[in-house]
Amino acid sequence: MPTAVRCSVCPHDCPSTCALEVEVLDGARIGRVHGATRLQECVAQALAWGCADPAAVRYLLTAETLDHPPPVAVDVGALAAYDRPQPSLHAYDQLLAGGGPEGRP
Repeated sequence: MPTAVRCSVCPHDCPSTCALEVEVLDGARIGRVHGATRLQECVAQALAWGCADPAAVRYLLTAETLDHPPPVAVDVGALAAYDRPQPSLHAYDQLLAGGGPEGRP
């Protein structure tokens, strides 16, 4: 069985809870323990993409072991055609008072 690298935390009982990378041998034994440089790189990459979701960091950590190609970035510029102005609270107050958006009954 190949060596796998997994994310873990330091077992010491201190408040900092340091992140570690641990080599797992044969699916059960712990090999070398490394600092969390790869984890820090993945967090930095996710933040550079404008994403602060832990699932994105987890994906980046495991992306090289996945069988399918990484997702392709989609241009969201075409969605601008669907942008509409947000209604104001004044317009809602007029509707609740029985008048239309322009004050018509």
